[in-house]
Amino acid sequence: MSRAWMPLYVADYLADTGHLSAAEHGGYLLLIMHYWQNGGLPTEDRRLARIARMSPAEWGASRDTLAELFGGAWVHKRIDAELKSAAEASGKARAKAVKRWQGHAAADAGADAAASAGADAAAVPGHVPEPCKSQSQSQSHKQSPPAPRGTGRARALPEHREIQAALESVLSPERAQAVIAHRRTLKKPLSLHAARLLASQLALAAEPDRAADLMILRGWQGFAPEWGAHAGLALAVQPGQSGADPPSGVRISPVDDPEAWEAWRQARGGRPLPTDRTGCWTVPSRLPPTTPQTSEPTA
Repeated sequence: MSRAWMPLYVADYLADTGHLSAAEHGGYLLLIMHYWQNGGLPTEDRRLARIARMSPAEWGASRDTLAELFGGAWVHKRIDAELKSAAEASGKARAKAVKRWQGHAAADAGADAAASAGADAAAVPGHVPEPCKSQSQSQSHKQSPPAPRGTGRARALPEHREIQAALESVLSPERAQAVIAHRRTLKKPLSLHAARLLASQLALAAEPDRAADLMILRGWQGFAPEWGAHAGLALAVQPGQSGADPPSGVRISPVDDPEAWEAWRQARGGRPLPTDRTGCWTVPSRLPPTTPQTSEPTA
C-alpha cells in the first residue's frame, strides 16, 4: 500500500540520530521511508545497501550503526506503531463514509419507493394520494384549496388580447404591437382602459398609424390631437374647416364613457367623431345616441 506522507517527529529523530554522519543520516532516512511505504525492510545486506543508496564499502562501514536504530530482523517499533494508528484512522474514516453513503442510498430508495407508490395510486381511478393530516389541517385545506398552477397567466391572456384588439380598432396590427412594446419600454404598460383611451385619441388623427409612429418617435406616453397638430400631423377634421364654427351640441372629452362612444363610432362604420381645435368631441348629448342613424351629430 502506497502512503503519500509519513509522520516525522524532529525532536525524537535528532535525539536518536545525533551520532550519525551525513551519509548515515541519508541512508537512515531512505531506510525508514522504504519501511513506511512497504510496511517493512528486507534482511539481505545487498538489498538494504541499494535502498540506502550506499556502495558495498559504505554499507559495510555503516551497517552496524544503522542496525542499532532497528530491532532484530530490521524491525522498527515506532514506525510499526504509526502504521497501526494510520490503519485504524483510515478504517474509521472508511466506515463513516460507508455508513453515510448507505444512509443516502436508503433515503434515495425510500424516495423512489414513495414516488412509485404515488404513481401506482394515481393510476387507480378515484384515488388521490395525500399525507395524513390532522382534522384542523384537513378542514383548512378544504376551505382554501390552492389555486391551480397557471391560473394567473390564463386570466392575463384575454386582457392582453383585448388590449391588442382595442388598439387594432384604429391601428394596423403592426402599429398596435409597436405601441404596446413602446409603453413597456417606458415601464408604463397599457391596461385595457388605458388602451381604449389611447385608441380614442389616436383615432382623432387623419392617419392613426402616423400618429402612433409620432408618439413612439417623440417618446410620448400618450397622444393628444394638439400635439399632433403642432408636429404637422393632420387631424380627421381640421379645426375651423371651411370657415365654419364648431358644430353645436355637448362638448366632451374622449375620456367620458369611452366604451359607449367607441361602440357608437364602430356603428358609424369606424369613422372618427368630429372634433374641435382642442381635440374634444362635440356631440348632441353627453351620453351616446342609441341609434347612430337618428342621432348622428351635424357637422
